Amino acid sequence: MRKNFVATICLVLLAVALVFAGGVKGKWDKAAAVEKMRTELSLSPQQVTQLETLYTELEPLMAKADTLYKELERLKASSTPDAATISAKQAELAAAKSELKSKKHAGYQRILTSEQFAKWEQMKKAQMAEHTKK
Repeated sequence: MRKNFVATICLVLLAVALVFAGGVKGKWDKAAAVEKMRTELSLSPQQVTQLETLYTELEPLMAKADTLYKELERLKASSTPDAATISAKQAELAAAKSELKSKKHAGYQRILTSEQFAKWEQMKKAQMAEHTKK
């Protein structure tokens, strides 16, 4: 019984650490994201419009992930946190983030040329490397 309790606590702590590492933070600036991609990937006006449309389509998913993140934070801050409820909310957040990521990735593949997409992937890797240094 004690081993199960300790294992559960360890899993909860690991999950909390993972959520903090990849949680939804702050308000996303759509215009800045479009501008960065426009300049760094030399997007055409049509691609800019398509990218803006993609981001508008993704806003409900981003809002859902943000809401789930805030709910998770509220659950963890509770005076009586429930490991099962927290774990379920973490799984729900992970699923929402996965859906958002896959839809964004598919949109980029549809909008960008193969050269632009390859450059975007390099930019993403560099950003991830920079983020892990912090």
